[in-house]
Amino acid sequence: MKKYISSLIVFLLVLSTLIPIKSANAHENNGTNDSLQSNLSNESLEDVEFETIENNDSVGIIEVTYDDGSTSISEYNKESGEVFFDGELVATLTEENAIEENNSGTITPFASYKTYNIGDSSNGSGVYAYKYSKTFSLTVSSAATVVAIAATLAQAFLEKKPNQKAAALVSAAAGLIALATTGYTFKIKYTHTKDSKKSYRYMDWLMIYKGAVSGSNLKMRINHYYGKV
Repeated sequence: MKKYISSLIVFLLVLSTLIPIKSANAHENNGTNDSLQSNLSNESLEDVEFETIENNDSVGIIEVTYDDGSTSISEYNKESGEVFFDGELVATLTEENAIEENNSGTITPFASYKTYNIGDSSNGSGVYAYKYSKTFSLTVSSAATVVAIAATLAQAFLEKKPNQKAAALVSAAAGLIALATTGYTFKIKYTHTKDSKKSYRYMDWLMIYKGAVSGSNLKMRINHYYGKV
């Protein structure tokens, strides 16, 4: 009996030394995630609101308000393409020559992409007339957080109705970061359309491509519905 108890004690002592090691390894593994992914899990993102403070030919300034009332500032220098978030360079967003083809928003059936919606699509007729489009190159900095990239997307996207609680932009930014490697450049196409049958109703979309602007490279589409009901 004593021999059995002694063996049990030895076993428990050995086990007690292994458990902290296993726990430490688990903690280490959880801590090896890329810093961008860590930013995704640590931020409160649902009620982030974007409001344009200034937008002219040389600069775009967006105030970001969090659900606790605190704020951040996204500043886009349109001449250099640099986007700063609270004073830190997080991306470059450079406008390129507009691409006029495929303005209907038609997508190749072979494209694999995610769709995000801002606003209520049910108030429109579903028939929209193309007005204009812009294309951009977006290079993501390794220092960028999800909200910083969402604000960068807002710089390219929410020019017609910027004051939005745009959780869709935050979700898209998180997906974009998951696709990115340090210094990776995406192509973005923004298109502005007007409802053909209802006055003052609009639908804009932002398409994000990993690589050249082509159906097979499309990774996400963000639709923005707004205007008088």
